[in-house]
Amino acid sequence: MDGSGGTQETVSVSKIAQRCMAEAGNDICAAQKLMERLVSKTPPLFHDLMQPLVAGACYDALRATVRAERGKIWTAPNYTKAGNGERLEATALTLLDFVLPTTMRPIRDANKADLLEASDWYGKQAENMRHKSAWLAMIATKVGRKTVGQKFSATELQELQEAAK
Repeated sequence: MDGSGGTQETVSVSKIAQRCMAEAGNDICAAQKLMERLVSKTPPLFHDLMQPLVAGACYDALRATVRAERGKIWTAPNYTKAGNGERLEATALTLLDFVLPTTMRPIRDANKADLLEASDWYGKQAENMRHKSAWLAMIATKVGRKTVGQKFSATELQELQEAAK
């Protein structure tokens, strides 16, 4: 942007970030302050930076809502926490309302392909968690009284990560 009121050149977030880093002598904290001031005065840059954040935040909010509903459904019967354990919530959902993570539709509307896809999704999540669990357990058996940073290098942790597969 030329700042003279004339024609503005198209600027990208990446180019602005590079310029701010250069102006700040590669001091990321100083560059962040420069870039923040510039972006707040430049609506197209603000939009370009915010759009993925808004999209991510919306997706996260929707996932949280689905997880909460799925949790209510999965833990049947749905007793009220403050109740005496014998009262069901008036609006209890059933397992037919369980939302599949791959289609975001309730299982009542699922066909075989939807179920296999969701099963595969959960299987991959479980395998990922199993791998991390095994890796952390391996580290725990070797760390002794030190912290992980005192005992292991990044390369050693990577080797343990591979061994945990």
